[in-house]
Amino acid sequence: MSDGRSIYTVRYASGAHVHSQYYSTHAECMRDIDEAAAEVPARSVVVVSEPLDQTMDHWKEMPVGAFASFRDGSIAIEALKADE
Repeated sequence: MSDGRSIYTVRYASGAHVHSQYYSTHAECMRDIDEAAAEVPARSVVVVSEPLDQTMDHWKEMPVGAFASFRDGSIAIEALKADE
């Protein structure tokens, strides 16, 4: 989700297969799929289900069971917790 200034994402699964989620703040992260791609603007983030390159040099995997918020270059990742 996004409010136009921030991106919020959740990586959660309750089954045996846990889907992946990755993010990158690296300016060159899109060039691996298209040399003509523009650089990602400063303080931006790209969130994808799979890394867009084979080397994964520019991608970080989101932890399983986590909520993340990205805003103006800052990243906050928190573990999801069940009600006690």
